[in-house]
Amino acid sequence: MVNRKKILAANQQEWEWDLDCIFPSVIEVPNHLTSRLGKYYLYYSCHDPPAGIGIAFSDSLVGPWIKYTGNPVLSRSCHHGISYGHISSPHVLYEEETKRFFMYYHGQDEWLSQRAIQTTGRAISFDGISWQKEEAPCIDADDDISWNSGELTYARVTRLSSESFVMVYMARDRMRSAPVLGYAVSKDGGSWIKNPAPLLRGGGLFQRFISSGQIISRQGVRYLIFCDESEDATNTTIKVCILDHKNLVTTNPTILIAPRSWPHWDRTRVHDPFILKSRESEYLFYASGKRTASVGIGITLVPDLPTLCGQE
Repeated sequence: MVNRKKILAANQQEWEWDLDCIFPSVIEVPNHLTSRLGKYYLYYSCHDPPAGIGIAFSDSLVGPWIKYTGNPVLSRSCHHGISYGHISSPHVLYEEETKRFFMYYHGQDEWLSQRAIQTTGRAISFDGISWQKEEAPCIDADDDISWNSGELTYARVTRLSSESFVMVYMARDRMRSAPVLGYAVSKDGGSWIKNPAPLLRGGGLFQRFISSGQIISRQGVRYLIFCDESEDATNTTIKVCILDHKNLVTTNPTILIAPRSWPHWDRTRVHDPFILKSRESEYLFYASGKRTASVGIGITLVPDLPTLCGQE
């Protein structure tokens, strides 16, 4: 039984001093890689400059996890070779057909009227450690009056079949209004078609800020897991709802996990959810801590989603 265990701490390597530890993404490394560091790789990021993306490895999902001494495996040089800004939010998939790893991440693309435009790019690897960035963003900003003209970040991609990928990302306009969740589809994971309207907006059933969405499919039902928090980054919870993918509407959300009380390590915020099914168990990885000062990454078992969402 795994009950909200901290598995990775911030500020343990020189490149990540005084930075946070966020946005976990975990994969099972294929057996054909004889030089693999461990059975599982956990990717994470340190958000602010100089920042970057690192790897930890383990033979068990519950740890112990060891940080790779060659971190960061992806530096802050952005999509067009611009070296200012930051990169963050790694989400990694492995494609068995081509024996390649794909990492989705966000970075700063350019400056316009002192507003940072951040977009989502993709990098490719054959071993999960050495990465080559694609030249152009795979999800780019729209015109300057669009709801996704300023930031297209914190993307998570779900592969549903050999020719079906879906992406959920956080979007903001260039005036940095409250973020929404955007939705995009792809046949190959590289070329994306964005939905013209947001998938989910803050307010109403949600607080003002929503981010870090992930779609998972279980027995023909699609669930949307996301982070819901107030504008001042307090009262942050991870929620789940059912997604009607044909009409792109959701049911009322319910709390998956919430911050605990002092003295627990995850008492401030819980955010950046990532769900991984392994064998018969389903695990939730998440970050915790103040915004730009997350103290680490934890793991817990996911409760029965149909029951939690009122299906049974």
